[in-house]
Amino acid sequence: MTDYSINSVIYISTARSDLSPKDFSDIVEISRRKNADLGITGILCFNGTNFIQFLEGDRKIINDQLRLIGSDNRHSGMITMNHRTTKKREFPDWHMASSVINLENQNTDQKLTDILAIGTVSEETREIFNNFRSIGLGM
Repeated sequence: MTDYSINSVIYISTARSDLSPKDFSDIVEISRRKNADLGITGILCFNGTNFIQFLEGDRKIINDQLRLIGSDNRHSGMITMNHRTTKKREFPDWHMASSVINLENQNTDQKLTDILAIGTVSEETREIFNNFRSIGLGM
């Protein structure tokens, strides 16, 4: 997996107002299966209002998935926060790690902290996700 360039992207978007925790769980489960087949790894977080997702893999596959994700009616206002090419994956063991942040008074910040603490995650990615996490604290 490290013999070629890895394309990675981080985006943020606004969830549809009626999106439930069950909907989020369904998105994660479907993504895990699909990403395993496509060779994609990453993480998806939800704070009750917004999504943030990090995807990494083959450039064409990532670009194709971003087009599909962008057309999904469960969210809107998709903005790319970071896009880069690297030689190794940041989330090599996660076809789709996930975390819900401060949703319905369930503080799951430790799960995200643990995921971001793996040695392959860049400081830049940690900073972006920690900034996103701080948005959810006021909910």
